[in-house]
Amino acid sequence: MTEKKTSKMISIVLDKMAFPLFMFVTGVIAVFESIRLTEKYVDGDWLSGPSSFMMILGLIILAICFIETVKSVFQIRSDLKKLNDTVATKENEEKSDEEKGYIKDMIISFAMVLVYIFIIKYTGFALATVIYLAANLMLLKNPVLRVVLTVVVILALLLWGAPAMGISLPRGFLGF
Repeated sequence: MTEKKTSKMISIVLDKMAFPLFMFVTGVIAVFESIRLTEKYVDGDWLSGPSSFMMILGLIILAICFIETVKSVFQIRSDLKKLNDTVATKENEEKSDEEKGYIKDMIISFAMVLVYIFIIKYTGFALATVIYLAANLMLLKNPVLRVVLTVVVILALLLWGAPAMGISLPRGFLGF
């Protein structure tokens, strides 16, 4: 087996398993957070406590992860069989590069969520949400006008709509 073919096989496996792996990590975090909340606030009854939504969401995410993993395994087997049967054409190479771009965008988006969670206590909910929303919309290649309009509307709703409904949002050092 050639080195190029081996690297192509590894690339296929990594590309197909990135999303299920992300789903698995997210689901496990949600389930463990639910367990932590149950132990902290309600003794042993996760269904009636504050962690019920988190547990249900985590279990749904893990179920989706299982389904996606099974689909990915079948897709990987199919792709590896095609790789063994045929030589990759230039069109397949371009498609592979496009898929790698999607994986890169997903990883960047996940990193932005982590940054968003970290900066929310320093900048406040409204400002952190606006920054995250604008960055993610730009990552998704939305037109600048649409990004600006969306950010302005969301900022207005967060600054005036939430207090009008009696919703208290975390405020940062700038008071937003």
